[in-house]
Amino acid sequence: MNTIKWENYKLAWDRINHAKEHGCGIEVIAISESIMNDRLLSFLEGQPNNQISVKTSFYSKIKAMGTYLNAPIGIEITAREGSSHESCSTNDLFREVDNWRVDRNKIIHGIARPESDWTPNNSIEFETLLNKTAKQGENLARMVIKWHGIALAAHRKETCIS
Repeated sequence: MNTIKWENYKLAWDRINHAKEHGCGIEVIAISESIMNDRLLSFLEGQPNNQISVKTSFYSKIKAMGTYLNAPIGIEITAREGSSHESCSTNDLFREVDNWRVDRNKIIHGIARPESDWTPNNSIEFETLLNKTAKQGENLARMVIKWHGIALAAHRKETCIS
């Protein structure tokens, strides 16, 4: 990872930790999505016939992963201690990311838009989903980073062998 990217990631994780300490779950969710978006973009940009760009939606990047999941298949990713995710396959990881994206949308859009798919009945219901989604987002961001590193290493190994 280059120096600027490393500094950006350090800032992102510092902000996540600060947001957690101050009960700012929406900030944790936003930064977690940004990290996952970046790693998906990095992976997808290196694939043949790539149609993905910085402007491609998070959903479209996740969907595009379905085309490439066979590349790093079988990689087992173990999350950090204390994570709600112990270990999962690549397919499971991106299924979890997509499920998380749905909860993220509920948090971001549901609070102020009554016509959205989900509107909280009360502040406790909102806070419960917010806290769950923030924690899952942080864990999934770490897992996607780890997956990305493993996938790149596997790709480099294949390239060197060919």
